[in-house]
Amino acid sequence: MLPDVRFAEVYLSRAGVERTLVGRQGGATQLETFVDYGATTGLAASATAKDDGVEVNLVSRLDPKLLERSPTFFANLPEFEPSLTGEAGGRALGYIGVRDVGPTVAELLESAGAEGQGLAGSLRALAHRLQQEAGVDPFRDLLPALGGEAALVAEPTDGIPYASLIIDDLDEEKASAALTALQRPLLRAIGTRGDAAATRFEQTEEDGVTISSLRISPTVNLSYAVFDGKLVVSTDPAGVVQVRSGAGGLAGSSAFNAATDELPDRVSALVFLNLDELLGLAEQAGLAEDPLYASLSDDISQVRSLGLAVNADDDQLKSELFLATD
Repeated sequence: MLPDVRFAEVYLSRAGVERTLVGRQGGATQLETFVDYGATTGLAASATAKDDGVEVNLVSRLDPKLLERSPTFFANLPEFEPSLTGEAGGRALGYIGVRDVGPTVAELLESAGAEGQGLAGSLRALAHRLQQEAGVDPFRDLLPALGGEAALVAEPTDGIPYASLIIDDLDEEKASAALTALQRPLLRAIGTRGDAAATRFEQTEEDGVTISSLRISPTVNLSYAVFDGKLVVSTDPAGVVQVRSGAGGLAGSSAFNAATDELPDRVSALVFLNLDELLGLAEQAGLAEDPLYASLSDDISQVRSLGLAVNADDDQLKSELFLATD
């Protein structure tokens, strides 16, 4: 399960997970996504030093019966070979790729039941309200149409970065109809916040594609378009324009390749962070003035990028992380 060569390792039984991780705040809360505290029978983790970075592996064994009562997002996602990396820009700050996100979310919400609490309960309540106001049932009309590969991308600009959601291989007709029906309730929801700028969606044409945009704030111009079997939703029309133009280059960038070359070709989820670009933005925002950061800047400057691959099935969650360094 773990690499033969490693300089650190950790093993926890189910009882160990319950005693040391369950109910803790901070990092333990984030780790639950990659372990599934409710279904794990134990986990093992290791770290391995390499010439060009550090590799971290985490394996969580799952009990199929417990998994039925504690379903995880990753366990419901199929493995796939990421292909939308070619749609993201070569300097992308971050990238998250999955497949079948719409049907998976719908299945998880359905499994939560009508009395589901927390996020699941809130989303079900929202779905019920949208069905009443717009005649759109997200479980029936929208989520099943989003059955292809999906990527969430953060892109840098000379000013505020923008984020884009790209979904491929979707039912264009079904998705377009559902999104058009959602415009009016979205406008009403924005209006209740007192934002006078959000009065209607504006339509523009770009290379034969209609982009619908809603100015939500001075820095967010929510935009979407459906074309070539894809849905692109972005906080800036530039996100739609980039995908339409085919000007992406993340898949061929040195930062991306350094972080992901050692990861599996088929994954349930792929995460990439361009740490060099992110730290540059943080320094511009004032981090460089922090004395602690300044004392560590020489070491931190050696960090380039991070890649994370998650593979899931009915009896295990396996996460492989690679931190690329100069």
